[in-house]
Amino acid sequence: MTQQSTHHTDELKENKSVLDIPVEELMQMTLKDLHVQVEVHQGLLDLINKEKQQLISKIAFIRSKIKEENHEQS
Repeated sequence: MTQQSTHHTDELKENKSVLDIPVEELMQMTLKDLHVQVEVHQGLLDLINKEKQQLISKIAFIRSKIKEENHEQS
């Protein structure tokens, strides 16, 4: 990888969005650099989805506990 290409990859690893990079620089980037950006975004999406699933599970648990308590009080 060239020095410039390495610089772009480092920028992408710092979560710099492709939208923040000037068009001239984007045109000089390699597919590998852009692939790193996609992997970063995919990693973030995976983390968000994992957190979302955990929250859904917690909400379901809390709802079941509330239903139990309401049933016991009846």
